Amino acid sequence: MRDRPGGAELLWQAREVVLRELLQHLPEEKKYDGLMIGAAMATAARELEAGEAPLRRAHADLSEVYGESAMQPSEAVALEEELLQLFSRLAQDIRAGRLDADGRMHALLRDLTIDKLRESNPKLLTAREIP
Repeated sequence: MRDRPGGAELLWQAREVVLRELLQHLPEEKKYDGLMIGAAMATAARELEAGEAPLRRAHADLSEVYGESAMQPSEAVALEEELLQLFSRLAQDIRAGRLDADGRMHALLRDLTIDKLRESNPKLLTAREIP
């Protein structure tokens, strides 16, 4: 069991300090860097909050597309390695047009994109009213 605050909470708190207290003291030419750091901290915090769920969902969905066992590795590193291989295969298949007739592909790509945006740019989802 970890102590509180956890990693995500620490990132959110540190981000607030950067944006509310430090940013105003930076020279004008460094303010963009400060905003970029704040955005990176927010993305990292959202990734920590989401945990492995989006990765496991993507793995299950891609495994289904390829008719493979949805058995997922228990370790995060192995999961990420398998996902990298699945995404590489998906990219090759999309480029080659092999999945053009697969009706599940549009929904899968939409879901994968929404999961990525939830972590990297959730404001875009709410601006477009995407669930």
